[in-house]
Amino acid sequence: MKKLLQPFFVLCAIFLLLTCEQPIQEKDPTVETPVIAPNGGTFQDSATISIACATQGTAIRYTTNGTMPTESSALYAGSFILTESATVKAKAFAPGYHASAVVSATFTLTKTSQVAAPVIAPAGGAFSDSVSVTISCAMPGAVIRYTTNYEIPTESSPQYSTPLNFTSSTYLIARAFAEGYEPSASVQEEYTITDTLTAQTPGISPAGGIFTDSVSVSISCATSGASIRYTTNGTDPTAGSTLYSGSFTLTSSATVRARAFASGYNDSAIASAAFTVTATPTAATPVISPAGGSFADSVSVFLSCATSGASIRYTTNGTDPTASSTLYSGSFTLTNSATVRAKAFASGYNNSAVASAAFTVTATPTAATPVISPAGGNFADSVAVSLSCATSGATIRYTTNGTDPTAGSTLYSGGFTLTSSATVRARAFASGYNDSAVASAAFTVTVTPTAATPVISPAGGSFADSVAVSLSCATSGATIRYTTNGTDPTAGSTLYSGSFTLTSSATVRAKAFASGYNDSAVASAAFTVTVTPTAATPVISPAGGSFADSVAVSLSCATSGAAIRYTINGTDPTAGSTLYSGGFTLTSSATMRARAFASGYNDSAIASAAFTVTPTAATPLISPAGGSFADAASVSLSCATSGATIRYTTNGTDPTAGSTLYSGSFTLTSSATVRARAFASGYNESAVASAAFTVTPTAATPVITPAGGSFADSVTISLSCATSGAAIRYTTNGTDPTAGSTLYSGSFALTSSATVRARAFASGYNNSAVASAAFTVTPTAASPVISPAGGSFADSVSISLTCATSGAAIRYTTNGTDPTAGSTLYSGSFTLTSSATIRARAFASGYNNSAIASGAFSVYPSSGLQFVFAAPGDEAISYDTNQNAIIDKSATAQFTTTINQSFSSYLWLLDGATVSGETDGTCVTTTASLSIGVHGLTCVVMKNGLQYSKELTFRIVP
Repeated sequence: MKKLLQPFFVLCAIFLLLTCEQPIQEKDPTVETPVIAPNGGTFQDSATISIACATQGTAIRYTTNGTMPTESSALYAGSFILTESATVKAKAFAPGYHASAVVSATFTLTKTSQVAAPVIAPAGGAFSDSVSVTISCAMPGAVIRYTTNYEIPTESSPQYSTPLNFTSSTYLIARAFAEGYEPSASVQEEYTITDTLTAQTPGISPAGGIFTDSVSVSISCATSGASIRYTTNGTDPTAGSTLYSGSFTLTSSATVRARAFASGYNDSAIASAAFTVTATPTAATPVISPAGGSFADSVSVFLSCATSGASIRYTTNGTDPTASSTLYSGSFTLTNSATVRAKAFASGYNNSAVASAAFTVTATPTAATPVISPAGGNFADSVAVSLSCATSGATIRYTTNGTDPTAGSTLYSGGFTLTSSATVRARAFASGYNDSAVASAAFTVTVTPTAATPVISPAGGSFADSVAVSLSCATSGATIRYTTNGTDPTAGSTLYSGSFTLTSSATVRAKAFASGYNDSAVASAAFTVTVTPTAATPVISPAGGSFADSVAVSLSCATSGAAIRYTINGTDPTAGSTLYSGGFTLTSSATMRARAFASGYNDSAIASAAFTVTPTAATPLISPAGGSFADAASVSLSCATSGATIRYTTNGTDPTAGSTLYSGSFTLTSSATVRARAFASGYNESAVASAAFTVTPTAATPVITPAGGSFADSVTISLSCATSGAAIRYTTNGTDPTAGSTLYSGSFALTSSATVRARAFASGYNNSAVASAAFTVTPTAASPVISPAGGSFADSVSISLTCATSGAAIRYTTNGTDPTAGSTLYSGSFTLTSSATIRARAFASGYNNSAIASGAFSVYPSSGLQFVFAAPGDEAISYDTNQNAIIDKSATAQFTTTINQSFSSYLWLLDGATVSGETDGTCVTTTASLSIGVHGLTCVVMKNGLQYSKELTFRIVP
């Protein structure tokens, strides 16, 4: 025994070793197995099937042909009806879970020989003005007939085909008929119609749609005196909603709902219109230049777009451009006929309209452009011009008045001379060629003038000690040459560059020389200079000029001991003028004159200097002083100098007097450098003020659809953003989204309450504001199942109610009214002994009330209908212990059944197959061929629209 146990212990040890070494791996959870209700069975005519799964958020897939469900099988979206026998198999799937086990239920459906009772909707009751009633029957092909005179419908009663509209109180009875079937039980509903009128439904104009930037909405109602209340958040209007008083403008997407209210009227139905308002601008349509036409050999095409930063895509095959078409980067040349189409694309803009231009390019050669020699320029007195063309046999036509040559212009036959300025244009013409391009050359021909005679100042005379001589010439650009020895100047004589001083007697002669001019005549002046010394002319420093705000002036004299007297009013100084004692400052414009006085010296010459002192306008102030801004920056400019105008630029260049004039604060919507300068009459231009603004746009706030609210079971959320290319991140836990939050890639479903927050992120944009919407999601209890599902029954019928929602309470009514929380609580199956419409609803804590299940039951008394079977032939019927009838008979036999009441028709069924049937008072007779074995023989009769039957089991023995 010990030896036998040793291998067992070894195996156990190996098993323990293996299990200890293997790590325990966590498995994904498995979806709960679905529940099919009812769980199969035999049903009459039809069965209503519902499927539920305890795991939240699952998708249930099912089949009815007995095959195993897969993720591509039919998706369960609500209870469905079987009208044929079937095996239902179901399997649940959920992300992050293993698929559930397969649940299966087999349903056997038996057909009755009576048409199913019609269903009338809505149930009877009180209605305002009118009620539209529909009648349906579960049996395909059944004909529904109805009456409104309290009589049971027959096959000659009016046939139902379209909904019935009752405007007065009516008692409706309906019954279904089908060939080969007994008519259905009759069903009835009573409708009480009140006379109160209903206000007309308002009309919303426009009726919704997509609009750019905004849409003006108007509402009207045909009911005189009615007031209209409306909402723009998708909720139904009430008497407390906004009162419509005139058209209003929507600048964002909204659903407008409107209802009319009028004294003495029922409130109108609700009108609804959905408006989508987009703020996206459209890029400008590109401009094609030239705009099409016929061209010889080729044409150069240019494209442009007024939308800053837009890219242009184009085609030359006549198709509309897309974002992948050729990108325009510069002019292109067409050498063949083509239709050019262009479209502009820009970030943050809708694509532009398509621009189109048709170009016809011919292949005819073009004559060579003539050559003009020389090619234009400046010439003295005259210029000889010649023309030539490389195209053999071409003739050249030309003009000298600047107009383009035509076939009628002057024919070139040889060189010609221009003696005055002219623009020569030439074109070549040749048979079989397009006319050449126009060649052009501008010639400036001047006749040489004589330079003006120089002016000598002073014009000669007697002077003490010295004289300062200056020369000038009225001919602009002329140079002056001079001599002091009485000879005529030449081009090699002393060049005059500024006044010069004579300290001895001399004769000054001067001549002017200028390019393009003949030399001037000679000017002459004789100067007699005495020996008496003259005080040196004072030196004014600086020597005059224009200055901003102020200038510090100093005077000096080379004559030792000389006193300097000066004036600043432009008059010549005298011995009584202001004595210079040191540097001083001028703060306004003045002409300073100074003269030196010294004992033993002639008074000096007068030194003069003109000072223009102009104040400078205050530098403008830019507010704010630059920085980073979101979306836009409002900029204002100011200047402390009264009356100053401010000019500014936003492209970083310094402003000039032609730059934009500041008239009020302006808004920057993109980054820019603002530079400003002040201009004022009598002032120098101010210094330039500069401020750099970085403007970053903010991505549009996402739109959450729907915008929150209360929902049953689940709600599908979609997010959108008007900023092209933006990524949307969102959370469902109420926190603000970050760049690491969930990326929105498509609509998603919430199956429980949550607050959705969304933010848009886009390159080159500030993050958007956070959009938020609160969703309250309440599951709906499963609709109860009424078993049986309705129909006609003799004497009574036992009703049971079930609900797939765990813990749900079922409330029901038997008078056709909708159940409420105060209706009868279902606690177990109950019996109906008279006709009734059962309506049931499930109530559960934390759930919305279920949909209402309804079943119509017709219960008729059987009035003691009895079957009495007579023996077949002359044989007596004996019974075994199982109440089987035993007949010692194997041949054809006649069976007779006596029924204690009259009936309308009957059927004999042998082993489920019809043997015979007819109407025959109270006695039913049939002949059946019975073979050895056990047989079921059933007699079925119809009375008052109901079916009654009796079955005996016969065992035929040899």
